[in-house]
Amino acid sequence: MKPIPHIDDAGHISFSSADPIKLRRGCSYKGQIDIPYAELVQLLGEPTLAGDGYKTDAEWLVVTPEGPVWLYNYKDGTNYLGEDGTPTDRLRCWHVGARNQEAAKIILKVFELFEFFE
Repeated sequence: MKPIPHIDDAGHISFSSADPIKLRRGCSYKGQIDIPYAELVQLLGEPTLAGDGYKTDAEWLVVTPEGPVWLYNYKDGTNYLGEDGTPTDRLRCWHVGARNQEAAKIILKVFELFEFFE
């Protein structure tokens, strides 16, 4: 099983094993972020899942103190659009799914800090 990133209250990232499908349950769309695929990989490692084979091409699960957050592209990659879709490594619009808005806000704050220190 692929390691899942965990973000603590201070914004530090660690990794541990967890079942991403179980953690994803109950997450729903809370917003979206604009960040290049390569920067997501730099921050969180390779995607937790390589998409669903239909509407998504890359998915990350991140555990925050407020609950799990799911980052995924939606209907803009090659899985959904075929040749007309954006290749995974060129994607930059990511949906943010979570069980609550507080968890989504934590991940957005981490990305703001990441850009600040680049």
